[in-house]
Amino acid sequence: MTMAKSARRPFGVTVLSCMVFLLAAVYLVRFTQTLLTWKYLETLLPFSPAYLALTGSFWFFAASLTGWGLWRGWFLIRRATPIFLIGFSAAYWGERLFLPSYSERNENWLFVVALNFIGLVWAIFVLSRPQAIKFFEEKHEQPIQDTTSA
Repeated sequence: MTMAKSARRPFGVTVLSCMVFLLAAVYLVRFTQTLLTWKYLETLLPFSPAYLALTGSFWFFAASLTGWGLWRGWFLIRRATPIFLIGFSAAYWGERLFLPSYSERNENWLFVVALNFIGLVWAIFVLSRPQAIKFFEEKHEQPIQDTTSA
């Protein structure tokens, strides 16, 4: 059984996948640093460090799955990635606006809103390109050979 040569991953999808993997790495660091500095964080934060550990592990796994799906060209990931990014943005802004922090934290809110918006639009643009659509519609997994039939 032979497969037709699959389309190469478009450059924009590769960059998007790497950015999502970078996001996963940031949240893995958040998770591990929370575990390593738990006692200190308990004295410093007005909320439990468990929140940081849980959100760190959740976003690490969600971003890892999304990044791997983008890298491999999983069909459903093309439509799920904008949902993931919008959900991540909502969680980020929820933390930024509602968790207690220092007063200067939100001085650059306009820049962060613009950067967030540009990132979302760029990701949707990349995933809606004809090359990306073709990449996600093709099968990239190698078929399993049936060795039982003679």
